[in-house]
Amino acid sequence: MLTIRPCAEQDRAAAAALLRGACPGNAAEAVARLDARPAAWVVSQARQLIGYGAFWRVQDVRFRADLAVHPAQRGRGVGNALLATLVREARAVGACTLQVRADSRDARTLRFFLQRGFEETMRMHQQALDLQAVCGEALAAADVIEGRLLARGIAFTSLREAERQDASCWAKLAALEHAAHEGWPDPDPGAGAGSADGPPSDRE
Repeated sequence: MLTIRPCAEQDRAAAAALLRGACPGNAAEAVARLDARPAAWVVSQARQLIGYGAFWRVQDVRFRADLAVHPAQRGRGVGNALLATLVREARAVGACTLQVRADSRDARTLRFFLQRGFEETMRMHQQALDLQAVCGEALAAADVIEGRLLARGIAFTSLREAERQDASCWAKLAALEHAAHEGWPDPDPGAGAGSADGPPSDRE
């Protein structure tokens, strides 16, 4: 028998383990959010934690959510029951939109959300550089480029050093980020009219 209940302190270690196993691409952020104590629920069966869901306010009536189901328990209604709980509880505190995130390579999870009224609003791409594989020629080219930038008065530094040299560095960094946002899709679109029997109308 499935039991859905609020996430308690003693559930957090099991919830973190579930997140790492069920959604490795997003696990680090979701596990870190456990410490922030979001509004969260767990699904248990025979004393085993098989599902975890949480939501939190992003801005005004726009909310985001985490949802994870143990891989061996998918397709058995656990995700449906947990999502219904999140939607009901989020609406109760004034949410008009609810955004979730899923790895674009995880077709099953994307299909789950799309079939329940979610729509994609912003796709993010991850890039990683294998420093062990960077060849000497690439590093030499980078040194040349850095030299050209230095000649134009543009220098590279660490954030820690920038903080030490300039007390307003964080304000300047925020201004730079806001300026760079022009033309970017809004990951949390303005609240629309959510249906009465479906999820709030924000999506991944």
